[in-house]
Amino acid sequence: MKKRMGSFALCLLLLICCGADALAAQHGDPGFYDVGSASGLVIEPLLSSGEPANAVLCDVDGDGVKEDFYPNSVMLRVTVPAAESGKQYMIQVRDAETGEVLYVDQRAGVSPLRFTADFLLPDRNAELRLIVSSTDGSAAVSVPLRCTPGAASEQPGPGPVPPWQEPVTGYIDCPGDKTCAMTAFSDLDPAAWYHDGIHFVLENGIMNGYDGGIFGPNRSTSRAMIVTMLWRMEGRPTGGDASFRDVPDGTWYSEAVGWASSEHIVDGYGPDRFGPDDNATREQLAAILWRYARYRGMDVSDAEDTDIGGFDDASAVSAWAVGAMRWACGAGIIHGTGNGLISPRLDATRAQVATMLMRFSVSVSAQR
Repeated sequence: MKKRMGSFALCLLLLICCGADALAAQHGDPGFYDVGSASGLVIEPLLSSGEPANAVLCDVDGDGVKEDFYPNSVMLRVTVPAAESGKQYMIQVRDAETGEVLYVDQRAGVSPLRFTADFLLPDRNAELRLIVSSTDGSAAVSVPLRCTPGAASEQPGPGPVPPWQEPVTGYIDCPGDKTCAMTAFSDLDPAAWYHDGIHFVLENGIMNGYDGGIFGPNRSTSRAMIVTMLWRMEGRPTGGDASFRDVPDGTWYSEAVGWASSEHIVDGYGPDRFGPDDNATREQLAAILWRYARYRGMDVSDAEDTDIGGFDDASAVSAWAVGAMRWACGAGIIHGTGNGLISPRLDATRAQVATMLMRFSVSVSAQR
């Protein structure tokens, strides 16, 4: 989305994220960038593909004002519309603390003059400089890039293609080499059991990474994160009301919780508490996906009769989750955790969640 500011104004809000996606994670995961202003520029936040990034409104810094940010933008296209011949124009990006140059490019004045800045983002404040030189000397305009580290690793990502339409399935033929989406994260192994699931959620913009270029496959997954992932799969619908006292307006998950609650996909603990930071268990995830399947119009009746008695800990499944666990097992969405166990009350790890969402999407596509 092109951001035009009137004479020399530059404003970019950049989130590399939860989880952004893998493309953003390749550039670290600094959080939320609020880029200062200057005069006479046209700015386009870009994806790594070169396509314009979509802006999303969110109160990331908690000041009560919703602002534009670009969850998966990793490049800036900086255009000087009125560049003059006979002058030299240089764009430079530096770490504000160390002075390290992160990006530099110089061009002769030709109108319009365009730079595409692809640079490694630091996890602290940076500075963008436009330097204009001529026979009369040079002048520089400095633009601050103010960083809010860890502004939420699971901010809403760019709307993925909903999996019941045509999900991206590059994981199927992935060679597991440097082209794999997972190689952007230092703690992922393309040869591990979770490859298909994590590759799928990264490729479809459903899950993001954390600060420092890690994915956290063995980390637990909060209830807010689960709901946000489904909200992304649904195309980020608007509407709904999160009438829980622990889900304040303006949080990165409030719209997702409002939608899921209004559609009866999730329940709270009583009438006014949702528990967004509570870890989701495997049986809770099964119940949420079960309700989401019914919301999507899937036929869940046959799988609800699946016999899960073959698992040694089947009796540990909570009474309210038995139907959902039977469906999830019968539909091939949940498998055991090894040694004859289904582990219904263990926290669902991010790798497990990614794998279940991939299997769920396959099931939806098959019914379609």
